[in-house]
Amino acid sequence: MNSKKLTAQCAVLQGSYWVAVCAINGFATVFLLHIGLKSSQIGVVLALGNILGVILQPFVAAAADRAKRVTLQQMTAGMAIAIILLLILMQCMSKMVPGIVLSFLIVNMLLQVVQPLINSISLYYVNHGIYVDFGIGRGVGSASYAVAASFLGILIGRYYGLAIMGVGCLSFAVMFVTLISMPVVKDPNESKKEEQKNTANRQRGGGILEFACRYRNYMLVLLGMILIYVESTYVNNYLINIVVSLGGDIKRMGTLLTVSAMSELPMLLFSRLVGKWDSRKLIRFAAVMFSVKALGYLVCGSISFLYAVQMLQMLSFALCLPSAVYYVNETMAVEDRVKGQSLLIASSTMGGVFGSLSGGVLVDFAGIKAMLATGLGLSMIGTAIVCIFVSRKDN
Repeated sequence: MNSKKLTAQCAVLQGSYWVAVCAINGFATVFLLHIGLKSSQIGVVLALGNILGVILQPFVAAAADRAKRVTLQQMTAGMAIAIILLLILMQCMSKMVPGIVLSFLIVNMLLQVVQPLINSISLYYVNHGIYVDFGIGRGVGSASYAVAASFLGILIGRYYGLAIMGVGCLSFAVMFVTLISMPVVKDPNESKKEEQKNTANRQRGGGILEFACRYRNYMLVLLGMILIYVESTYVNNYLINIVVSLGGDIKRMGTLLTVSAMSELPMLLFSRLVGKWDSRKLIRFAAVMFSVKALGYLVCGSISFLYAVQMLQMLSFALCLPSAVYYVNETMAVEDRVKGQSLLIASSTMGGVFGSLSGGVLVDFAGIKAMLATGLGLSMIGTAIVCIFVSRKDN
């Protein structure tokens, strides 16, 4: 089986997915404001999408594990078709705001479900002994998001929902074609591997409560990360409000998203960085940079300065997540690592939920500066918690 071809196909999946995310999620606030929603209502819609996505993910994952007749590629392709149909339905509804919002909510939910499936497809080939370069896929995803943001800032300013529907449908159509062209590996030892997998599952230590008691310091680190992610969500969801307050427009927002995405590309060399620096030190540094970035948004007085603040993405979010992944692998017992990684993802989602709900209320009733000041305060508290507890050993 051609390893280079599979790497290219996995990269296309990542690229098309992140273009769709840029169109649907990156400009969600712009689109929902355009159809008449208030910032607080937008926060509820985005938070519900996050919550429903988290609830649905384990059920889809379990179904994918149990499926005998439907492959992982086919299941993901089916979701791609469902999203395309929902986007078309949104466009056909015209001024039926409740229907548009409901369709958008379902699309947002499915977007979150699709992402781990795409990652699982790459792991599917790796687990069958076929080399797939994750770095290339990640790089294509970030670059695709950056390029898409540049064009979407112009297109959505002119066409709004039509631009989102068009780009989203095209992206998922590319994904669908790629998925159905990817081969299925036939493994004669599949039954033996399944038994080994079940044995490993039985050996995993305890539930979440037992895990939390065993890794108290790690749970506090996650609490700090949730607070940091709340501030990050404020900016991600309401970047258009920040841009407008500084005299910018949707086109400027698109450029800012491009700068943010492009600043993540150097993290492709993260494996070299973690070889020289301890993961705990990298997490502390990233947490501090989150707060520095939050301060930058608060005191920012011009679009030009905002570009510089956006570039801090490379030293904050882009550095924090991979560092935390290494931190879990280095500090936890083998049977606890899956739970640790799962809770790491959950902390990001919980920060997104709280940030979506509270950010919209703050913007509507207190203004954009009040939201940014609140975000800075939460980020500083979260940073302090992370820096204190990340170096403390649980075992």
